[in-house]
Amino acid sequence: ELVASRGDVSTELAAPGLVRVEQELDSVNARLHTDIDFARESAGLEDVIGHGMLTMAMIGQMIDETFPRESISEFGVRFVAPSRVGDAITCALEPETDGDGRTWAVSAVTADGRTLAEGRLVVTSMNKS
Repeated sequence: ELVASRGDVSTELAAPGLVRVEQELDSVNARLHTDIDFARESAGLEDVIGHGMLTMAMIGQMIDETFPRESISEFGVRFVAPSRVGDAITCALEPETDGDGRTWAVSAVTADGRTLAEGRLVVTSMNKS
């Protein structure tokens, strides 16, 4: 279950630890996300990794719960590190201090401090209906 909390300055979305996916995904390198032996042998990983789009979806859910969709004029992230089985992830939305209140920094960070993704959001309106 995802839990969102909003404050005057920031918004966060937290998720409990990730669980291993036991199904095939239709994407490039899907086996890194579903096949432990493949992840270990081909990439030297300890276990499968979470798909970057899972992190992006968590950030998107936080944004969707904060701003009306029609107010989003720009949104993008850069993936910094993969999520791992057991990671508890917190997504954050912080206003840029030198802006006009429409530009926000977005991020996804694990409980142990690893940044998974970071990016930017620009909105035209601050009102969630």
